[in-house]
Amino acid sequence: MDFTRRVVRKKGEELKLTRAEYNLLTYFLQNPDRALTRDMILNSVWGYESFPNTRTVDAHVVRLRQKLEPDQGAPQHFLTVHGVGYRFLP
Repeated sequence: MDFTRRVVRKKGEELKLTRAEYNLLTYFLQNPDRALTRDMILNSVWGYESFPNTRTVDAHVVRLRQKLEPDQGAPQHFLTVHGVGYRFLP
């Protein structure tokens, strides 16, 4: 990940990320191996208080998994912490 150029590569190929996906990935990289609640993520990445029915974080994590995780098997980097939120393992 090149923070200066806002470029993300996987296996040498540049990935197309939305601004929200890029900001979410940056937040995960700044908080490795830390259980992050959806509220923490929403407030830090989107800058607003969460609403009980919002699934914004979940939808964006799914997209990051599709773009960045290995093609097969269970997630290795974007892990679900049941009842809490997510944890990122570099």
